[in-house]
Amino acid sequence: MGHANIQMTMIYVHAARKQKIEATAKLQAFVEAARKDKQLQEKEEAESLKPPEDEWGIPIYESEAECPQNPPQEPDFEKLPF
Repeated sequence: MGHANIQMTMIYVHAARKQKIEATAKLQAFVEAARKDKQLQEKEEAESLKPPEDEWGIPIYESEAECPQNPPQEPDFEKLPF
């Protein structure tokens, strides 16, 4: 850097190290915040996919076909070719 004394150059080295540590801390805080935001977003998305519930906590389905408790319909054996 053109300084006559090495100690004058060391001032810049220490400043650069401190800036790296601060930048790393900021980046780590950003990554943690992004991770928490993603987890919250995934949780909200999972909640939005659930069917609405009544006052007793029983899911409300718009049609009987959506209801997992309904057994599959029996095939019409009279229409089979054999």
